[in-house]
Amino acid sequence: MAEMTPGVFWWDVLYNAAVEDWQMLYEPLGWARTQLRTASEEERQRLAEETLRDLYARGLIWFFRVGPDESVNDVGSDPSRRLSQIEVERVISGEDWRTVPVGPDGARVYFGATGEGERVAKNPPVEVVTYWNARSRSRTDA
Repeated sequence: MAEMTPGVFWWDVLYNAAVEDWQMLYEPLGWARTQLRTASEEERQRLAEETLRDLYARGLIWFFRVGPDESVNDVGSDPSRRLSQIEVERVISGEDWRTVPVGPDGARVYFGATGEGERVAKNPPVEVVTYWNARSRSRTDA
């Protein structure tokens, strides 16, 4: 099977944000590490960073921070807890989500799809759906 393209990666991140409750900040990079086997670590990090920035800039995802004694679901359902654009840029530019184990922002910053992000995620292009179907078949054939 062909390696994932940046476009498919973008759709994977958006789709997962739309269908799962919340994604931790480090999850797109973790996904890139498993799916982009021939890419360098620098390339994987750059792709994850650019994808998060682009999805955020388009208004398709939003970010929030969960305190040590808070429930991710309680905080995630509170629109007043959304990070500002400056805070989002700081955490995406930071190192906490790039390391293993992750740092405080990597473990406490989450993102989810906006209403618009959920709508867009339901309509991926044909080539993305074709890739997803092939990936699914390759997993069941293994």
